[in-house]
Amino acid sequence: MKGQAANLLPIFLILLLSAGCKAKAQMQLPPDQTSLEEPVRTPDDGSFGAKRESPPLPQKSGKIDVDLTKMNANMIYSYIFEMIVEPDNYLGKTIKVTGFFYSVVDEESGERYYAVIIPDALACCKQGMEFKWLGEHSYPEDYPAENQEITITGTYKTESMEGDITYSFLEVSDLTF
Repeated sequence: MKGQAANLLPIFLILLLSAGCKAKAQMQLPPDQTSLEEPVRTPDDGSFGAKRESPPLPQKSGKIDVDLTKMNANMIYSYIFEMIVEPDNYLGKTIKVTGFFYSVVDEESGERYYAVIIPDALACCKQGMEFKWLGEHSYPEDYPAENQEITITGTYKTESMEGDITYSFLEVSDLTF
């Protein structure tokens, strides 16, 4: 009897496992999904190495083209990264962003630069965006305190520097703190 049970055990396990697989195969998918898996990209299917798609731009709401104040930290990171990598897609667009005020002086030129610093969800990695506030403003009287939360709205622009270097910034029309 022991010998028969030992012989039947592998058969029982195979039947049990195949029944489990059958149940998974017959699972009902939600109506909006046709597959649980994403297709695997291979060099032969034409998608490998294909140009990366930009994140979709939000619909225009009034005069703001990209409102980063209404996005979570991951989306903000994606948009700012995209603005740096593909600046032409954002030239002339009105951007609104909330973050923390930061300024620094270039020791060589003596010029002061201003930025909005945006922390990620865990506050371990920060991104910054330089801005130039339109109008007559003097530092520190008209500006917020360092690390104070600010919201800025401005036009995305780029400028060329010596050595074929291009950098981007926001030309800010509205700064609140």
